[in-house]
Amino acid sequence: MDINNYTFYKEKKKHGNSTYPFTIYKVRMPETFYQFPLHYHGEVELIHVSEGKGIITVNLKPYVVTAGTIAFISPGILHSMEQCPGEPFVYRNFIFDLKMVLTHTSDESTLKTLLPIMANKIYFPVIIDKQHPLNVPLTAYISTMQQIHDTRLPGYELAIKSQIMLIIYLLTSNNQLLTDNYYFKFTVSKLKKVLFYISRHYEESISIQDAAAIFGSSPSHFMRFFKNTTGSSFIQYLNDYRLNIAQEQLLTTSCSILDIAVNAGFNNLSYFNRMFKNKFQESPSSYRKKHSFPHPPDRKK
Repeated sequence: MDINNYTFYKEKKKHGNSTYPFTIYKVRMPETFYQFPLHYHGEVELIHVSEGKGIITVNLKPYVVTAGTIAFISPGILHSMEQCPGEPFVYRNFIFDLKMVLTHTSDESTLKTLLPIMANKIYFPVIIDKQHPLNVPLTAYISTMQQIHDTRLPGYELAIKSQIMLIIYLLTSNNQLLTDNYYFKFTVSKLKKVLFYISRHYEESISIQDAAAIFGSSPSHFMRFFKNTTGSSFIQYLNDYRLNIAQEQLLTTSCSILDIAVNAGFNNLSYFNRMFKNKFQESPSSYRKKHSFPHPPDRKK
């Protein structure tokens, strides 16, 4: 995956462009990154695992996935990805906005399927493993999308849209779309408010008291909930989020390491260096030299 085209946990990130909101990322953990923290966005995300073993967490529920597994992330659903210890985790990541297949008229497919998915009234199935009867035809559609996207012959956008519609039709006709009240858990909605706040204010000072107030509980209750549902403490999550922001800036800008640390929310350079080395097993300067392109361009956030 080209790390320059993928921003860590930033819902404002645009995948593709306004007229063609579709893109494919190729991810290889740990080479590309070690883990992708809890986040959400308005697009559909389709994951096809090609090698190794990893953990995809969807609305706080972890799923262990292996080569051949297909996973769907419906719009607005919390999710994260990480490798299993000692295992590579390689997958293709198809991200697209369902608006690209909507029609200007309210036809039956739009009213019965597309709009309900976009409104979180029905959902894609989370996991289609290799033993599932739909795995083979879905894999064929996925491979065709990859080929179309790579060759980009005239009219390729139409072909991509047709593959998306065929995938949705296959799932719909086989009664695979879900209406699960689990997705409406109030606590998940409140947690998303905290994560959204972090994505907008990570460069500022954020205390547990601040996060608890956004969540709507006492600090002690919030800390217990966050640890139990995400598997990490709030401070650990916040630091990991900031380190991922710093990692991207090291690879995509020519800013100084001090500026990157401050921009990511670390006001102490030695603390930033220590935390970065603990997470990525090398110093920020060494990481930049090893992984970035020569003279990376500056990019405004």
